[in-house]
Amino acid sequence: MFDEQEAYFHYLAKLQQILNTFNAIIGTLSRRMFEIVDLFHAGPKNAWTYLAKHRLQPLRNRCALATAVYRHADIDSEEMKSLRKFCPKELKWINGTATLFIRRLSLWPAEEKQRRLGVFRCYEVYGAKLLLPLVELLALGNAVAALAPDNRITKYLLEEVEKVDINEECNKSRPTDEDYKEYRAYLDYISGCCLSALDSPRAAIRSLSKVTRSFLNIPQDHDYYLTPYALLESAVCFQKLGRERRANRLMRNAKRHFYRKSPEMRTLYNMYSNVLDKARVKPDVKPKEEPFIDISSISL
Repeated sequence: MFDEQEAYFHYLAKLQQILNTFNAIIGTLSRRMFEIVDLFHAGPKNAWTYLAKHRLQPLRNRCALATAVYRHADIDSEEMKSLRKFCPKELKWINGTATLFIRRLSLWPAEEKQRRLGVFRCYEVYGAKLLLPLVELLALGNAVAALAPDNRITKYLLEEVEKVDINEECNKSRPTDEDYKEYRAYLDYISGCCLSALDSPRAAIRSLSKVTRSFLNIPQDHDYYLTPYALLESAVCFQKLGRERRANRLMRNAKRHFYRKSPEMRTLYNMYSNVLDKARVKPDVKPKEEPFIDISSISL
């Protein structure tokens, strides 16, 4: 009897150890997955969207496309209509992000919440219900600045880009060399776009040339979209400086290497070609006509 009772207690002790281990595993998983549970505050209608890594690059790509079209295309142009086909979700997110940047420029900015998700810490974009790393947030901000009626958001964005430290934005792990170069190049691209919009073509060319140089050691299939974007925007800057030959050469390079890559590239190239053609056509300035004076009505 004593042996059976001792074996029974021994069995209970082992079972308790197993249960404790199981509870510890469940607790660890709960702590690790708290972000996913926290994404849903009050049901699916108020759900937050956290984009996986493979969806961040298309977001940056389409934001760059929308920024270029917003800055250079006419409202009723074919390029503006094609944006609805190329990036329908991103257009909604751009509109939702506008409130965040407007609030940042206000006299009483609200405190912004951050979360630790993935490699980079994420920022809550409440208007779009998005959780985004800083570079993707600035990519949306670049499109918002292109839509803004004045240059205040553009100047603010330029200041924010200069402050970014990619390593500080990381959680525990560090980004790979290719990801680091890509993020750094995208920040240079945003800086070049802002400087171009602020009529500083020389400074814009310096920033955009860093983009093309940074992708020399990155495989073309990894991320090619920034190079043609930088080439086309640089062509506009050289056109502003009166260097048409250099602008034409950049346009030819962009067409030769990237025109057939995608419909987005063809749309973008055609738009920049129209921009340069309009800049070349100088409006006819009519000489001022002297006011007609009827001397017969003048009494001496």
